[in-house]
Amino acid sequence: MILLLPSFTTLAQPVSPRINMFKYSPNQQYVAIYQVINPECGIGSAEILVVNVATDETIYMFPGHGCDGYVVWSPTGRFLASTGIDGSINVWDTAIGTLSQQFILTWHGVSSLSWRADEAFMVANIGNCTTCFEMYSLATGVKTTIGTIENAGSVAWHPSNNNEIAVSEQDGVIRVYSASGEFIREMGEFNSYGLGWSPNGLYIVTFESAKALIIDSTTGAILHELIVPPLEEYDGFRDLSWSDDNRIIALTTDKFLGVWNVSTGELIYQDTSDYPNYIDIRSVGNQYALSRSVVTTLGYQEVSLPLLPTLIDDCWQTRR
Repeated sequence: MILLLPSFTTLAQPVSPRINMFKYSPNQQYVAIYQVINPECGIGSAEILVVNVATDETIYMFPGHGCDGYVVWSPTGRFLASTGIDGSINVWDTAIGTLSQQFILTWHGVSSLSWRADEAFMVANIGNCTTCFEMYSLATGVKTTIGTIENAGSVAWHPSNNNEIAVSEQDGVIRVYSASGEFIREMGEFNSYGLGWSPNGLYIVTFESAKALIIDSTTGAILHELIVPPLEEYDGFRDLSWSDDNRIIALTTDKFLGVWNVSTGELIYQDTSDYPNYIDIRSVGNQYALSRSVVTTLGYQEVSLPLLPTLIDDCWQTRR
């Protein structure tokens, strides 16, 4: 069992401007922070900071996409994709701090955005557009509609297989498609409206009513049900994060944060004292660290959980 220390500590990043979201780079050397600097939400109302974790130094500052935006690191951390309600996706080269590519969306707003493992393409589902399942080439800047999926809730590229894209669809079924939009397999009906692959690609977590499900990504078999407080009280799933060793998963609703042992399905930490928004859990040496942004009366804060003791689980077996 993991024993979590009970309190969060605020990091050096300021409370105001409010931090909308943050994500650590894959190598954990940097954190990208999407923050709102003008609550009127017009042009120039948000900015993206890339911060050196060790020194707390801001190394890059990029323009945001309005009050509602987010960022996604590429698998190696070379690129940072940003998007929001302004109708664009920007791809930033974090090695030199320049704009590498910009894509204009078919419709304003991206409901989910995911990188291919080789960083050559991204795939996105465009919000409020019933058939907008699009792929973007970094090399050519070409945008291609690759499917006519109606009201997909979330899309996610397999973390290592360049030809598999998982999609949660309006009918609640999770389906896997090829990069050309061809149907590959169906995982089952889960009344799903969000999903995320494990780093090794063996599992998918999906949200269903007042619980999340860990399912086998090949067979669709349910491995564990992760029960959260009823969504009538805790309104809506927000974010999920896998540890890079696949053993721990954290997720948030609007008023709940939970951390689970993936091999047993055991809830090992929960917090309802704040309004968690975005989260990130990661291995640090032989321990784990959890960070989150929290809605407070002062706006958004980025906070960090002290390191978690090493997970010791004799029952864990790596699938090959």
